[in-house]
Parts: sequence; structure tokens; C-alpha cells
Amino acid sequence: MAKNNIDSFYTERGAWTDYVCDRLDFTHAQFRVAYFIASKTNPRDGYMWYSVKRIARESGVSLKTVTDAIEHLDRCRLITIGKRKEGRQTVNTYAWRMPLDASDQAFKAVKKGRRKTGGRARRVSLDET
Repeated sequence: MAKNNIDSFYTERGAWTDYVCDRLDFTHAQFRVAYFIASKTNPRDGYMWYSVKRIARESGVSLKTVTDAIEHLDRCRLITIGKRKEGRQTVNTYAWRMPLDASDQAFKAVKKGRRKTGGRARRVSLDET
């Protein structure tokens, strides 16, 4: 890879981490996972292939936090998840990607989850009203 391509890789990676840091929908633990993925990405091929267990151990967060953060990054279209065959095992690969445009279209692509209502509503009889 040419030197200018590697330099542009590091410039884009810095812009990506700044963008993720500025977003308000990420917790600090989710940002730690996102930063770990970005920092461990290989500049030659653009992928990171560490296991979820290793990401959790080196980031200092739980396995559930890592899987939730990866799902959140994927829903926001900020990473791509691929699969790579290594011998008999299939390994997930992660690559960060820049948002679609400056007007934050990647954020608008997040699917809305089910609204939490706080449980069942109290029933009031007609005599009490």
C-alpha cells in the first residue's frame, strides 16, 4: 500500500472516531468498543478480526456490552460485519465506515425499538371516576 493511502486511512479513522465520540446515542462503554475496533483495524485490508471475548477483555467491558455495541454500530451503519474462513472456523471481521453524509443520514437509519411502557396500565373501574 502506498504511503499516501496509509496516511489517508489514519486521517479517515480519526474523523470516524471523532464522529462517533460526538454522537449522543452512544454510552461510554459502547464508544470504548467502537474505538477499540477502529484502533485495531489493519490499514492494509481495512478489517479487524478480534473475537468478542478478546474485545471485551481488552476494552474492560462485558461480553454483553460488546455484542450490544456491535449491534448498535451496525444498526447505525457505522461498521460492516463480514465473515472470513480460517481453517475450520468462521471468524467475524469488522470494518468501520464513514456515515452516509454530513446531514447524519446514518443515524436516521436506526430502527426504532419497541416502546417501553413501564408495565401494564392500572385498571380503573367506572365507579371510581
